[in-house]
Amino acid sequence: MFAALRAICALWLFQESNLWSEKWVNEATGRGQKLRNELRVATAEVHDRLDRAVGRWPLGSQADYSAFLSAQYLARSAAEKAFHLQNPADLPVPPGQSALLAADLDDLGTAAPPAGGSIAFADSFEALGGAWVVAGSSLGNKSMLAARRKAACPGPDRFLSDQTMAHYFGDVLKVMERDHPTGATQAAIRGALACFDVFEAAFALETVEHAA
Repeated sequence: MFAALRAICALWLFQESNLWSEKWVNEATGRGQKLRNELRVATAEVHDRLDRAVGRWPLGSQADYSAFLSAQYLARSAAEKAFHLQNPADLPVPPGQSALLAADLDDLGTAAPPAGGSIAFADSFEALGGAWVVAGSSLGNKSMLAARRKAACPGPDRFLSDQTMAHYFGDVLKVMERDHPTGATQAAIRGALACFDVFEAAFALETVEHAA
């Protein structure tokens, strides 16, 4: 049962699911497809590291689940601050989820962790790359929620059940379909890598503290 949860846990990181692929990728222009492909290639190494780390993390106990939510809170609260200073190209600020995470943690009797890492986007295309990571990472939440419910795992699920970020991801893909100025792809890659770094640091910190 918990082995299945560990496998599902890796899904939260970043999955352009079949639904989104069918709906948006088939309609993409060549340049939009190229932008996503270059983002995938450039972030593959850190993505794989996070998949391995998070995929081994059991979520069956309250302590494990709290640690997972705390890591999510650390990363997403840092990203939210950065997006409020620089919104993604042609997009509003991504939906906030740190309040949902804080409420879930409070229900579990755990205080939201103090601010940890920070991130800053130099321009709107760096923020677009960051939005691709933050929004895409929510696509696995539905599968994780279903797996936890099937395993009868207790605990609040405001964050896992929230669909606003998954819908926002569709808007991110639409923007990526457009023509962009020279340098936009490299800027998006920088922003994506910066966001992945924040997630990786947050999960590494919670892993250490959870093991202590």
